Amino acid sequence: MNGGDNENDRENNPVWDVYDEYRTARLNVLGNEMQLKWLEKKNKWMEIIIAVSTSSTVAGLWIFDSTVGAYY
Repeated sequence: MNGGDNENDRENNPVWDVYDEYRTARLNVLGNEMQLKWLEKKNKWMEIIIAVSTSSTVAGLWIFDSTVGAYY
């Protein structure tokens, strides 16, 4: 091998193509994991907000003040 052929050897070797695909796939997995964690955290807070807001809204419905909705 000549000293200047290292770059050319890398381009011609099929192992580097596999490595490049593996690296790209792994980075995609890491990125998707981070996005999933962020979305799960956002979903948890949205569910908490919905649970708090609907419990007071359902209790304040007009039907519960009528004779039909009154608890005996």
